[in-house]
Amino acid sequence: MQQVKRIQFITKYYNMLQGLVLVPFGIYCLFISIWNTWLRPAIFPQGFDVLGELLFLAISIAILLALIYLAQIYYRWKFGLVKASPQSTGMLVAELIGIFVLIMIGMSIDERLHPHVSAVGLLVTVILCVHWQLLNRMQRHYLIIAGIFVILSLLPLFSNTLYTQVFLSGPDQYGNILNTIAGLTFVTCGILDHLVLTRTMAQARRTAQTANE
Repeated sequence: MQQVKRIQFITKYYNMLQGLVLVPFGIYCLFISIWNTWLRPAIFPQGFDVLGELLFLAISIAILLALIYLAQIYYRWKFGLVKASPQSTGMLVAELIGIFVLIMIGMSIDERLHPHVSAVGLLVTVILCVHWQLLNRMQRHYLIIAGIFVILSLLPLFSNTLYTQVFLSGPDQYGNILNTIAGLTFVTCGILDHLVLTRTMAQARRTAQTANE
């Protein structure tokens, strides 16, 4: 019965479980953080003009989109073309809008009020728990990551040094920290989602082969 539920889950939410599509977002966030923290000051100590900033942004986004496209091609090659259900498509759009709005609210609270508990971290915890709930509670790793975010959100309460580095060192430092955490989260969730998808599909294939024998 559990195996049947997992197969139904994969079939229903296939387009939301293509974890390798998330990984490029994580790589992009990590690259931006590393670029702003170390590479850019070392390679271009004088900084960029507006044209240079726009060119860098265009190139980095083009590479991001290319990696996402390659991930989609991989899934199409691996599992064939699967048409997304209207329910999962609508849920995906609603989640993306909700995530954007909540992250913007959390960043505004953190940057303006400088609380000792990160609003972004707590809101991301809510996002992860809601995602786990909406997708039939099948992706347990989201709960584990949500727990990690609770701990990260509370850490500034117990360390004045950490609080100063996160909230009082300026928007650039805050942005780099967020990009690093976001990048690690995207990569981790993407890889684990991919493993859930591929393992369940492999089990379904073995079950079908056994039934035909």
